[in-house]
Parts: sequence; structure tokens; C-alpha cells
Amino acid sequence: MADAGRSNGTVGSGVLDPGTEYRQLLFINDYPPCTAGGAPVITRQLFRHYDPERMDVVCCGSWYDELPPKVRETFLPCRHTSIRHFTTNLRPRRIFSRLDATLNCLRLDHIMRVGRRIAKERGVEAIFSTSFGSEMPHAAYFLSRELGVPFYYFESDRLDAYFTCRRAEKLIKKHRLDFLRSAKKLWLTSPAMIESYRRDYGVDGEFLFHFVDVDDYQNAVREAPPLPDDRLELVYTGSINSLFYDTMKWFCDWLNRGLVIEGRQVQMTIYTGSPRPELLGPHVRSPGLVKLEEIPAKLAAAHVAAVLVSFTQEPGIKAQVETSLYTKTIDYLASGRPVLIVSPSYAAEVDCFKEVACVVNQIDEGRVVEALRRLILDREYTEDLRQKGFAMVERHHSMRALHENFLSHFKKPSPYPGGARAAS
Repeated sequence: MADAGRSNGTVGSGVLDPGTEYRQLLFINDYPPCTAGGAPVITRQLFRHYDPERMDVVCCGSWYDELPPKVRETFLPCRHTSIRHFTTNLRPRRIFSRLDATLNCLRLDHIMRVGRRIAKERGVEAIFSTSFGSEMPHAAYFLSRELGVPFYYFESDRLDAYFTCRRAEKLIKKHRLDFLRSAKKLWLTSPAMIESYRRDYGVDGEFLFHFVDVDDYQNAVREAPPLPDDRLELVYTGSINSLFYDTMKWFCDWLNRGLVIEGRQVQMTIYTGSPRPELLGPHVRSPGLVKLEEIPAKLAAAHVAAVLVSFTQEPGIKAQVETSLYTKTIDYLASGRPVLIVSPSYAAEVDCFKEVACVVNQIDEGRVVEALRRLILDREYTEDLRQKGFAMVERHHSMRALHENFLSHFKKPSPYPGGARAAS
């Protein structure tokens, strides 16, 4: 275990409402809020304006001590405690799971001891976790019951089909309903996920997703130089994992063979911390990971932003596609750049953003060309998408929405009747 102290990263301008006192919060999860992936980015934005003196993070050491410097710079400036991650060079077991996954599930008691110590030292008044499926959220759940403090939970992806080991699977099956029902507030990452949890677990969650500083994106567009008119610039940001890879591979191979629309060469830039060399070529490039604060300018330099979702029928991936949304889409909409979504029609991404993006629901070169041609030629169509998309971001994903829909739940009760300060 290591008490890492404060990060020297730059994450924002402090508490949104300086006059509000927030609960002393303990965040327990494998992934600390940062830019290491979609879920950590969302939680970073959720707590970006939280008072760092009133928050502790307990996380997995491999996701805190071993990340690249550019990612480490984005940790929240609060106190972090990392829990050692067990590793082994032994062969994966043929039955049930990898040996190191089983060993890591044995950390549960240790995480509980660390949580008790922090709760005693800091006077913890609420516990928050996300991403069910490992021992960290279980520790948060058990600790909240033991301490008698409210438990808040955000399910960023539906991971029921993935279990780290047999013990984790048993924990999940035994405690799943109690876990979900015990949350003082249960947030889920898409309308499709809300419906599936109502159907499968009989619980009602509320929609919660990515939040952005809208002004940052609008300022970047205003300050950007004119877009080139001799080529068509596409942009993709974020991870390239199993939810995207198959369609990304098809799309990049196609672009690298050469695609010209209305006399303009189509090329794409991928900003990601996990570049795939096999995707790159004469018309697809990847400068690597960029800071979250740099994303608005990168989007402002493109004609079209792309979301490319896998069409695989592999059950675990398909289940996530059916219920998951992607942070990049909110970034794209905030920038006002037209969004192209290539995705199966059953995806939560399509259900949520079909009115504000151009959707192609087949792996079909002709249909993608038609979509891109419309996005660059039909100004009335793209302006309609832009206005609707920006309105969606302001309503559900802005800093104002963050305060109203999330941070407000962590305010300490006012000591004055009716919340009003007594007259002096």
C-alpha cells in the first residue's frame, strides 16, 4: 500500500459552488479518476470540481503507480491510497480463471482495513464506487454497511458477462441484488442500461454519463484556423478496445487503400493512448494520447468526428454494445463537429444519439461514402445536427447539469431550517 499524496496535475478550477459544503467522500475502485479510459474519464469529470480536501481515493496500484506520466498528470489533486496488485508469471489456469485474478480477489479484507483506517482518520460521510465485477466495489458496499454511511454507485458498463475469477463470480451472484438496492443513488450509463436493469434486477437507476466544459469546446472552434478544403479530415479519440476494434480495422484498411470524395482525399487522425500499428498507413495516423484539455482543439481541426462500433456477436462484447455509451460522442457534440456513427442498430449509442448524428448501421463502403458526402455538402442537415447535439450537451452533459444531477447529492445538509441561513 502507498499513500501517494497529492497529484500535481491540473484538473479544474475548484468547487463549482464555493458556498456549498460537501460530504467527506471515500472513492473505492480499481481505476482512479484520470484519462486512462472511458470510465476513469467519466469519474474524473464527475469529481473534477469536488473539494480535494474532502475526498480520498482508494485504487489498484497497477492503475495508479504504473501509468504513463501523461496519464498520471490527470489524477485528481486529492489523497490517493493504492493497493498492491498481485502478479505472477505462471501459466493461466485452464479452469475458471488466471491465478493472479484469484489472488487479487483475496485483497478484499485488506481493502476493508484500509477503508476503515481512512474512515476513522477523515470522518468519511459517504462512499462512492463504480464498475461492478471486482473486489473493489464489493469492499465499498460492505464498508458502507459496516460504517452506516450512504453508498453511491455508478455502473459505467454492463460487465455481468465478465468475471475476474470464480470467487468474484460467487460474490456477484450472492450480493448483486442487495448491492444494487442498497445504493442511496444508483446511476446507469444509458437509457438502454436502465431498461435492462429494470428488467433483469427489478431496480430503477438514473441516467448519468460524461460531463464537459462546453465553453472550452466552443472557444476552440472559434479560435481554430479555417478547415482545409483540399482534403476531408476525420478524427477519432479514445481507446480502441474490443468494443471498437473490428469496425476500426475495416474502416482504416479502407481509408489506407485510398478514398476520395468530391475530389477530396479522406484521411483520419486517431488520438489514443493505445495505438494499433496495424491500423496506420498513408491516410490514417496516430500522434498518440493527448491531454483531455487538448481534445477541443483537436476536434476543431477536423471536418467530421467518427464513432466506429464493433458488429461482433461475441456475447460479452455484444452485451456491452447494447448498453454502453462512449465519452467521445459527448466531446464531439460539444465541439459542434458533425458526427458519423458506424454501428449496429441495436447499440445503445444509436438509440441515444440517432437524432444528433449520422448513423450507418452496416459495414458498407457505399453507405459510408453517401453519409460523408451528405455531412460535407448538406449544410442545412449538418446545422440541424449541430444545434440538436449542442442542446443535448447543454441539457444533460454540461457543468450546470453535473451540479444539478450529480454533485447536489453530495451536499451536506444545511444546519438551518429550510436550508436558509439564520438571520444574524
